[in-house]
Amino acid sequence: ALADLIPPDVEAVERGLENLGAHLDSAARFSRPVVVAVNQFHTDHPDELETIHRWCSSRGVPSAPADIFARGGEGAVELAEMVAASAAEPSPPLPFLYSLDDSAEEKLWKICTGIYGADGVTLTPEARARLDGFARHGYDKLPVCMAKTQNSLSDDPLKLGKPRGFTVTIRDFELAAGAGFLVALSGKMLRMPALPKTPAAERIEVSADGVISF
Repeated sequence: ALADLIPPDVEAVERGLENLGAHLDSAARFSRPVVVAVNQFHTDHPDELETIHRWCSSRGVPSAPADIFARGGEGAVELAEMVAASAAEPSPPLPFLYSLDDSAEEKLWKICTGIYGADGVTLTPEARARLDGFARHGYDKLPVCMAKTQNSLSDDPLKLGKPRGFTVTIRDFELAAGAGFLVALSGKMLRMPALPKTPAAERIEVSADGVISF
């Protein structure tokens, strides 16, 4: 829970690594080098950070801290060097997850089962009707952009870690005709604006001599 993040809890970090593993499995599908950036907070315990780095090393994946908030650019030098070294490695042609010739439902199935680990996809009657309307106007072959909670691989924000035995429900579609993709809406989530109701900027003060406080 958010209220329990400050006290050190290595076991909780170890449980959470299953989620990181799922993302690494997804990234591996695209045959590109991967670097894990550990977004470091001042309350993170060294044992917790070491647990993450050791686990990444066991999978042959490089990792580095991103201690940018506290140390600025200096806190990202190791990470930047690691990314530069990985980017210099040769890579094969990019394998795509789906073909543009696939139907929208086939694209959704490949995304949800191949990336999220779902058992399948369900379209509500409203979503299916909306998709049929787009298909009649020739928009059914566009790439698909997923609008889904960031808190879970599933469409349920309460299913943490690496959930299993779930399906993703698409409740509606939107068309981004100018950008050229279909947006599949899953669950209830705030998509825009990407800020909380009271952003931190409202608590920041700058004194006459340039001292920043919040």
